Amino acid sequence: MQILKKPTRAVLRRTTKLSPKKVTDQKHKKSCDINNIVKSFHKTGMLPPQTKTPHYGDFSNVETLEDSFNIVNQAQDLFYSLPSDVRRLCDHDPSKLESMISDPANLDICIKNGLLEKRIVKTKNSDTINKTHDEIVKEKESQNE
Repeated sequence: MQILKKPTRAVLRRTTKLSPKKVTDQKHKKSCDINNIVKSFHKTGMLPPQTKTPHYGDFSNVETLEDSFNIVNQAQDLFYSLPSDVRRLCDHDPSKLESMISDPANLDICIKNGLLEKRIVKTKNSDTINKTHDEIVKEKESQNE
């Protein structure tokens, strides 16, 4: 009977030298230990002070997480259905769309692609002026102030 030997390969072992200096800050070790916190509570009857103030509110009308994701996905789908030249002005980022639309330099592109409507407005002097909806709203807001 003949015994077959497996070929041996040289195995490189990688070692990591650990520095003796600890990377984490150890001065808060005792104050963060749950056992010390519980001992302190039993002695004084008080918990450690909170660093953040709690937020309270009525969140009963908040959508579910799935509904929120659906709203975001629908908004992204609508954004990506816009023409590429409009998306390029927003750097292909849906969150920059509002600032792009409110920029007067992009007014013609927005009207051309249907993002804004050009409306015909008659003034008191019965002169016809072409204005966008945003311009009309801004004028009304400035008159109300």
